[in-house]
Amino acid sequence: MIKLSVINKDTLWGVGGRIAFPNNQFRGILFHTTNSGKNWGYQLPDTSINIFQYVNVSSISRSNIWSYAGVTGVHSNSGGDTTFYTGVHQLVSVIPEDFELKQNYPNPFNPRTVIRFSLKRKAKVRLIVYDIRGIEVQRLADGRYDAGEYEADFMGKFSSSGVYFYRIEVSLSDPMEAEDERSGKVFSDTKRMILIK
Repeated sequence: MIKLSVINKDTLWGVGGRIAFPNNQFRGILFHTTNSGKNWGYQLPDTSINIFQYVNVSSISRSNIWSYAGVTGVHSNSGGDTTFYTGVHQLVSVIPEDFELKQNYPNPFNPRTVIRFSLKRKAKVRLIVYDIRGIEVQRLADGRYDAGEYEADFMGKFSSSGVYFYRIEVSLSDPMEAEDERSGKVFSDTKRMILIK
């Protein structure tokens, strides 16, 4: 579950995601937007603490931010790390004819690749990267998006060389509009990509 801390109408911090590291380890990430959620970035706070996933975030200003999991956490009085990895952002708001998941590019890649997807109407989107064993490596998107063309960055900096799969699941909140009325799912697809280091 994503939790947010609102600084003002444009600037928000969020927690609830994680990224996979080698040797079956995970580290919590912080999400950040400065344009009301149109574009999101994420960062890895002090990874020496090895926090699996942050569950709460709080801020009193742009520079004072606390993120924590239980009693362990991190604090910044300078607005956090200056390095942000790009999250999902909308390319165009022209309404596509269908739902689509495109092949990532470049492929093979090192360390970054871009994954594009199209939505013909507003929907809930989950875009997840898995390793060859089917273990979740990174959740690139998990929320509601308007109709349009989008792209998400996958950073393989902390992952091992090998084959990865990315899967999109698109569903509607109103099951009466959905093609599969029980689940609300209207589209899903999986594609393969290769990380070479």
